[in-house]
Amino acid sequence: VAQERGWRLAKNYAVGMLFLNKDPELAAAARRIVEEELQRETLSIVGWRDVPTNEGVLGEIALSSLPRIEQIFVNAPAGWRPRDMERRLFIARRRIEKRLEADKDFYVCSLSNLVNIYKGLCMPTDLPRFYLDLADLRLESAICLFHQRFSTNTVPRWPLAQPFRYLAHNGEINTITGNRQWARARTYKFQT
Repeated sequence: VAQERGWRLAKNYAVGMLFLNKDPELAAAARRIVEEELQRETLSIVGWRDVPTNEGVLGEIALSSLPRIEQIFVNAPAGWRPRDMERRLFIARRRIEKRLEADKDFYVCSLSNLVNIYKGLCMPTDLPRFYLDLADLRLESAICLFHQRFSTNTVPRWPLAQPFRYLAHNGEINTITGNRQWARARTYKFQT
């Protein structure tokens, strides 16, 4: 991807997989915020990429709520260790999420130098048909994790599709809202 675009990736680089609002102005505003927060962490922006997809494999509900799907590529300064970059990416992601909290279509699937998450409201067998990258033989992965069970007690939304950034589970988490509220209530104890 980088070579095709003439991009130069550093030894330590990261990819962000993002769901953006379909509204072009809201998507542009989100891109600006993402770039600002990454640059605030001294990461340099290499470029943005529209993720190639085949919408024809999606069902009616998935298609009606389909977000813009884009990737951002960023370089770390020379001398950073991978864990330094991962920590800075985490901090940037949290700031991005806070600033874009009102945009319910914005979601960071992954922002990492270790993990790239392709997720969607479709069956696992349809993922490589939907995300054309996954059918590209040049794409290599050390591991692939998927989960095909859908929640039965929440409205289907792209951000809620499995896997999450650090978790896939084999049962419903019926108290997601409650867990998030308890975590938010304890944020005063967290240090970054």
